[in-house]
Amino acid sequence: MAQASWKKTPKPPLAPAILRMLREVALTLLAALALYLLITLWSFHAADPGWSTSGTGAPVHNAGGRVGAWIADVLFMLFGHVAFLFPLLAGVSAWRMFLQRKETGARDLRHTALWLGGFVIALLGACGLASLHFGNGGDGAAFPAGGMLGNAIGYGLAGPFSYTGATIFLLALFFSGATL
Repeated sequence: MAQASWKKTPKPPLAPAILRMLREVALTLLAALALYLLITLWSFHAADPGWSTSGTGAPVHNAGGRVGAWIADVLFMLFGHVAFLFPLLAGVSAWRMFLQRKETGARDLRHTALWLGGFVIALLGACGLASLHFGNGGDGAAFPAGGMLGNAIGYGLAGPFSYTGATIFLLALFFSGATL
């Protein structure tokens, strides 16, 4: 007796006009995100309420409002001054969307995953290097220069590999990620 088999019918691809419209929407949203992140990070104030502090009760100083103060606090505590790479990532993504706005085919997800993986690798290297070489920043900041992630990576590697070995490894990590 023959078994029944399910035939999968391929989904029809999106029309080129719809793909173009979706790219334009993504471009607008990514550009707005990049600008908002840059403003919230730039206008960070340690007295604002956030993830690591409840604030002083004074009005919020962050130009991004309460949400912006909270986002800036989280990013600075986790990544330190390297958090400024996030608006850069959103801006570069918006620029790539702008350059690809007239393409008719769908994006290759493997290429995007490789690009994002490179960003993560560069981010890890930059956070570790910032923690090793700038410590607490020396600028009176309430967060370490490389954030908690940078402290974990930088000092975690400095123990077994020494300060010089950790620096070499983190530089290689950062430049490998930047290349990707």
